[in-house]
Amino acid sequence: MSVKTNISALVCFCMLHLTACDFSGNLELASKSDHTGRVIRIVDGDTFELLTSSNQTIRVRMAGIDAPERGQPYYQKSKDFLATLCFQKEVSLKKVSRDRYSRIIAWTYINENISLSHEMVKNGFAWHFIKYDNSPKLDTLESKARHEKAGLWADENPVAPWLHRRSRNRVQR
Repeated sequence: MSVKTNISALVCFCMLHLTACDFSGNLELASKSDHTGRVIRIVDGDTFELLTSSNQTIRVRMAGIDAPERGQPYYQKSKDFLATLCFQKEVSLKKVSRDRYSRIIAWTYINENISLSHEMVKNGFAWHFIKYDNSPKLDTLESKARHEKAGLWADENPVAPWLHRRSRNRVQR
């Protein structure tokens, strides 16, 4: 391959990548939703089940966030807050990937433009999951929620879910 061919290929790759991003600092797709449907079950503060128009149930893990685990402080409050945001409501998804449990990882929206991940972090019911997302917006929302002691940030020493899972897994071994 010539240098000219390599440069052309690189330019094409960059152009395709840029058109697939929404320029918000994460890789949310700028195209229309991958799925829409009604939320029929809240599993926890970052996972729900969606019933599509084709009567298919999809388990969705919200991108960019991690909410308290069962047994942690604020688990139920986080789950309840997500329910107030979206239970029995129409939600649209922009799929990012699938996780090891076969859940769809997706950016999730109500009213086409209100990010559920943003709302959960802004109100102090989830952490920005920086291991999997580098969104400056979620970072800012979490910093503000911490400063305002919103939700779980009112707790004296909140433990991030990934640390809780790690310590729980060590005990089980």
